[in-house]
Amino acid sequence: MDKLQIKIPAKVNLGLDVVGKRKDNYHDIKTVMHSINIYDYLTFEKSEKIVITCNNDEVPRDENNIVYKCIKEISTLKSDRDLLSVHIEKRIPVCAGLGGGSANGAAALIAYNKIYNLDLSKDQLCEIGRKIGADIPFLIHSGAGMCEGIGEKIRPIYPYIPSYIVLCKPDFGVSTKFAYDLIDNATDLKRPDFTALMNGLLNSDRKKLKKGLINVFEPFVLEKYPEIRYIKEKFEKLDAVGVQMSGSGPSVFALFDSLEKAQFAYEEFFKEYNTVFLTNFTESDNSLLTYELR
Repeated sequence: MDKLQIKIPAKVNLGLDVVGKRKDNYHDIKTVMHSINIYDYLTFEKSEKIVITCNNDEVPRDENNIVYKCIKEISTLKSDRDLLSVHIEKRIPVCAGLGGGSANGAAALIAYNKIYNLDLSKDQLCEIGRKIGADIPFLIHSGAGMCEGIGEKIRPIYPYIPSYIVLCKPDFGVSTKFAYDLIDNATDLKRPDFTALMNGLLNSDRKKLKKGLINVFEPFVLEKYPEIRYIKEKFEKLDAVGVQMSGSGPSVFALFDSLEKAQFAYEEFFKEYNTVFLTNFTESDNSLLTYELR
């Protein structure tokens, strides 16, 4: 196999807690991640050097790109001349709290493993990926999972919540480091109820799900970026079942119990914002697809 295309989804955090800061400056977290039906498409081909192209000018093409770092790391198992060129068709918003960069890194590890026949397991790929990005292990698995540690300890769960999701990203990004800096010395954090959240997920109980939809970053990020608060409050006025900022922001997603409500919310937000999606959760066993190209 010389060429491969991977379709890889974005993620949202359903409940997000920061447990503490480690000596290596990473943070221990607890969160439920779930893939959503917004995808990047990456086409990989054998190459003697790493070449990155992309349809989005915000994405770096050099060693600062997480794809570059992942290819470089996994190629140490093969040869420094056995590399990949990649074209990234970017549809997941950048700097959005949706794991787009990590998803691309995960796709690079999966592609290299397949193209160069390394026969590594998902767990082995996750071990490589965790050195580069905390969300990469989950995005290698995709679907839904309870994630702990820095995000690398994943307990798969198998819900499928037939909710409609409307997601809005304002026209700015929020640095993950900036968000962590905001809460490092904070006290009296509002934390998610993961028991309620898990019961809501596994039993399709939207009331319990809403109780667990708490992101520990939210109060601090919303204070610095009032527009995110505006987006969240507008979703709540539009009768969303639950509303939460994903990751470190700034994207906000809302769950609706009918297509009509979701469609109306989508249209209302599209009047004000350029980056709005009407989507849903992926089914856990069908969230990541690869295609061999000849």
